[in-house]
Amino acid sequence: MSLLGSALVILATAVPFFVWHGSATWHGLVLEIGEWPSPDPDATSLTTAMFKMGWPYSGRHLAPVVQLLVGGLAGWRLRRAGVAGLFLASAVALLATFLVGWQAYPHYYLLVGVLLALSALSLSAGVERHQARL
Repeated sequence: MSLLGSALVILATAVPFFVWHGSATWHGLVLEIGEWPSPDPDATSLTTAMFKMGWPYSGRHLAPVVQLLVGGLAGWRLRRAGVAGLFLASAVALLATFLVGWQAYPHYYLLVGVLLALSALSLSAGVERHQARL
């Protein structure tokens, strides 16, 4: 994807949030820049559970590193699976990110479930189309 295409996708994703509630969106972005001394105690992640058990906090930079590594590996392995591979690689990368992240809530995992369902539907549509040709 070109740089212009990437920029358009980012704009299409971000603009509705700024239109809906610009100050809250900006506050959330600025809040993400600052280092948190510990994970969100209400988060549903392994990092939060381990922190509550007395383990040291790994910092919030672990989640993006995990997302890039898992997403890169899953994307590379599923690159020939088309849209289904994109959905599946995204689901796996986000699940890994949420599990080690400093914040993760139940609706985050709902997104992973939706991506898995979309991947399964895409794969089954491809199988049905292939069987129809036989």
